[in-house]
Amino acid sequence: MSIYGINQMQVMHPYDVSGISIDSAYDINGDSVFEKEPILGQEYLGGYIEIQPDSWDGVTPVTNEIVSNSDETAWGFPYSLSANSKQIIHDDILNGNHGILYIRFPLGFAYRGARNIDAATGLAKNFGERWPGQNSSLSDWFADIAKSGGGLAPEYWCLPPYWITTGDIGKRWNLVWAGGSYDRSVTLQSIKNSDPVQYNSQIDALTDAIVNDYEYLSQNVAPVVMYGLSNEPVENSGVCGTCKWDDETYSDVLSVLCAKMKVNFPNAKLHCSSDYMANPWTIGQTFIRSHQNDIWGYSYHKMTYISGEQDLEGKNGAYAFYKSSYFKNTIKTNKTNVFNNEYEYFAVNVVPDNLRCANNMVHLINELVYGGAEVLHPIIHICKPIGQSHSATNTPGYCLFSCDMDNGGIEANTWAYNSWKMFNDNLPFGARVIQNYSVDVEDVGFVALIKEGKIFVFLANRSGEPKMIKANFFQEKTFQYKLYNLENNGTLIAQSSIIKDITVPAYSGICCIEN
Repeated sequence: MSIYGINQMQVMHPYDVSGISIDSAYDINGDSVFEKEPILGQEYLGGYIEIQPDSWDGVTPVTNEIVSNSDETAWGFPYSLSANSKQIIHDDILNGNHGILYIRFPLGFAYRGARNIDAATGLAKNFGERWPGQNSSLSDWFADIAKSGGGLAPEYWCLPPYWITTGDIGKRWNLVWAGGSYDRSVTLQSIKNSDPVQYNSQIDALTDAIVNDYEYLSQNVAPVVMYGLSNEPVENSGVCGTCKWDDETYSDVLSVLCAKMKVNFPNAKLHCSSDYMANPWTIGQTFIRSHQNDIWGYSYHKMTYISGEQDLEGKNGAYAFYKSSYFKNTIKTNKTNVFNNEYEYFAVNVVPDNLRCANNMVHLINELVYGGAEVLHPIIHICKPIGQSHSATNTPGYCLFSCDMDNGGIEANTWAYNSWKMFNDNLPFGARVIQNYSVDVEDVGFVALIKEGKIFVFLANRSGEPKMIKANFFQEKTFQYKLYNLENNGTLIAQSSIIKDITVPAYSGICCIEN
């Protein structure tokens, strides 16, 4: 008998009676119990999602444009939502008890007000709220996740204007500026060998400014509990506020920043963001090699492979991606806590919604299993305005909730919302992944977790045919079985004890929760 009750699970296609064995994480010897802890993986820390507190519709943001709450050309979250809509989202996913605990916060993109203006250049050294009340609306919304130990995870899409070569986050081709008396066109990288004194001085000043931004956010919005240096550090061709880094400068700046953050934010988690190129760690690889003990996690950007909009190694979707040699040998390698922090569908109609829904559930399960992720990222944004169709902003592929900007009303983006609800409503913070099993069934994802002796099993099927799962429990246990798909977001379908054959319908997920 196992003290935790799971010995073996078999996953079988209904037309393939051979099945595939998933080994238990527990030592079993007949009916005897080994008195030791089960083999456990990482701890689940909570959901992780981005918010756009300020507007961007695929056009260049204006650096220092000051707007008011009543400006009809401006939108953002949560202030564009009605009081009722804000409360619904708060109670559902931002309550601090379950769901989202970490807010990806886009500096120099959707949070870009000017602070600390340099007298000589007239350029801002720091970001802040862009109009009075922007911070307080955010702070109110995030108050309960902050009380629960969550908060902001800021990154720079673009550094503040003072630190970049164009002096304008709304322009393309931004690079990191050398500073001092150098012309705006001179990059920091270019003076490393010729002027090491200024090189190091500029890095010191820049990292002070970054710490200042994080202190400002912690005091005015929510605690900074996770941080990175740059989102997509290879990118500066976009019109959304971007800045391109090289590996040398990125690594030198992040090394100094990391040391300062240990003093000022000793509990903040450092993650390194990929550059989404063929080798996603090209920029930052020097830092990664020399700071393994400082890095909490790694976020990568391979959205079209996971979504199935692009084939990988001749296969399609979240199942194939995580089992590919590309993920194993290029993205994951020896890294721990690897997760995607930009999951979306660029194309509006290429992938049907029922497949999107199931594919997202498989993606989230496989983040835990194959990425060893400690956070889960359901989709890129909490909210987007209804009707956006630009490939970089389209509503159907980008959000949990779509918002009517005329009245602040919201509606769930069903495929994303229902797929996230399987985890949002059932997976507790602090649960540990049960290790030492393998799942190699086409289009199926499976993961088991445990917290305080209670077992949580998540299964998902992204195929067009049902899959049958045979669960073998060596203790008499009762489980609730909840169904999730495009039409269901938690429908109770069964309760059972000891042994249960679970059929996961096509394009669906099932959560099994021990009573």
